[in-house]
Amino acid sequence: DFGDGGSDAGQHPTHVFQNAGVYDVTLIATGPSGADTLSLAAYVTAEDPVTAAFSASLTTGAPPLSVDFTNLSVGAPTSWLWDFGDAATDAVQNPTHVYAADGTYTVSLTATNGCGTDTSMQLDLIVVSSATDVASRVFAFEHNVPNPFNPSTVIAFSLERDGRARLEIFDAAGHSLGALLDREMPAGRHEVTWRPVRQPSGVYFARLTSGDRTAIQRMVLVR
Repeated sequence: DFGDGGSDAGQHPTHVFQNAGVYDVTLIATGPSGADTLSLAAYVTAEDPVTAAFSASLTTGAPPLSVDFTNLSVGAPTSWLWDFGDAATDAVQNPTHVYAADGTYTVSLTATNGCGTDTSMQLDLIVVSSATDVASRVFAFEHNVPNPFNPSTVIAFSLERDGRARLEIFDAAGHSLGALLDREMPAGRHEVTWRPVRQPSGVYFARLTSGDRTAIQRMVLVR
């Protein structure tokens, strides 16, 4: 008895645990002299595979550019390794990094749990330039305020140029709850209020897309 509803009568079975969890395993051995039972509590721990993901608070600006990185990985990772593309690394979950020099930087996050590792890489994510025209046109996705929140939260973002912007909400399982906005927007800073009605307490994600730019923020609703 594998503790997940499955069983096997073979001498040396192989069993696949389909769902994450901690399982008790029981063996009943029967012979000419009778039967004996061995039960091992919490013998098998099955974890979800890790999938690395992250977002950045800013992607464009003048040096020194301070960027807050948010870990969005799923699968309950236990360690993180960030590579900021400028020879600097960090092993904290949600680091802040300062880019001191002009350049275009690729950022990667390697997340690890008991099942292995996964790496998410965003090519040319950070553009740092001393030029005033770049510094004045910034694509940014700010942390929602307040967070955690109830009953509503304000989501603020900035567009570096005029164009179509889509702000979509997802639950923790990745299911879309719909778009808060999807229309042409002028360059500059904008605010949108999300007031969930039927959604229960939990983790939600806001995804902002404008042109070839995409950013994600993690939000916590507490009823």
